[in-house]
Amino acid sequence: MAVAAQGGERHSQDGNKANIQPMNDDSRTSRQAVQKVQSSASKSSIRKLTEPEDDEPGIYNAELRKKTRWSILWTVVRIASDQMFSFIVFVVLARLLSPHEIGTFALAMAFAEVSRVIAIQGMVQNIPRAKKLTPELADTVFWTNLAMSFAVALVVLGAAPIIMDVIDQPDAAGPLQALGFVLPIAALGATHMSLRLREFGHKSLALRSVVSGTIGGAAAIGAAFAGWGIWSLVVQRFVTESLNALMAWLSYKWVPGRGFSMKQLREVWGFGFNIALTQILGLLPRRALDLVLGTVIGAAAVGIYRTAGRTTELVASGTISPFT
Repeated sequence: MAVAAQGGERHSQDGNKANIQPMNDDSRTSRQAVQKVQSSASKSSIRKLTEPEDDEPGIYNAELRKKTRWSILWTVVRIASDQMFSFIVFVVLARLLSPHEIGTFALAMAFAEVSRVIAIQGMVQNIPRAKKLTPELADTVFWTNLAMSFAVALVVLGAAPIIMDVIDQPDAAGPLQALGFVLPIAALGATHMSLRLREFGHKSLALRSVVSGTIGGAAAIGAAFAGWGIWSLVVQRFVTESLNALMAWLSYKWVPGRGFSMKQLREVWGFGFNIALTQILGLLPRRALDLVLGTVIGAAAVGIYRTAGRTTELVASGTISPFT
């Protein structure tokens, strides 16, 4: 009976094997087609930095020359439009605000610009220079920028009254504290814009700048007409940076992941620190006179000086900045 049972079991297994039919070519082709469609659909919605670029020296070929020419053209368009719209907005606001209010905001912006460089501008420069762009690098830069922006905003919140008391401009403490909280908003879009520029996305940058600058300027003018005074300039910064961040995410559809790495941060920290220090040293000569005038003469003198200096900045930005 054992032999018979074994024979029956063997017969059953042979029968099961006989019932299993290999997949035909049509079924295999259909499954591959479905997988291909699903894969392309997922890739179209979100950018995934999964494939590092080849570590090979760049060749200045015809395609790269074409991209460079278009990048310079769109940079010129962006700077020209920025200067034109900002100059118009500044002229209107100069008629609505007093020299003291303009000068007070200029003093607050001098410290806000330094804070922005410390929090954002240094680290984000690691993305364009990277030979291999990896998800780990992008995530590390994004989360580092965001964390540093919140930390610097808190430092500015506490230190602003002390700093402005030292230079005898207590009215600038409130606007400076508010400008500190613009930093996290700017940090949200800084990495995305850097990733876009790595792909010669200067057209996206120009569009973002025109839209955000125009709407931000209109918001400032509306607030000034409503009697908000110096706070209308703070409104302009919040609106402009919020739109900048939104359009950066729309232009480069990448979602930060959990790939933050302390090892990666240690590798890029030195370069980011050097870039930030260089930019701060570049800011000091341009803002030192504002601080001296504000301390010695007063905020109104700074307002008059900044109003007169807008024409010089307009010419310099339009002729030099596109090529730097």
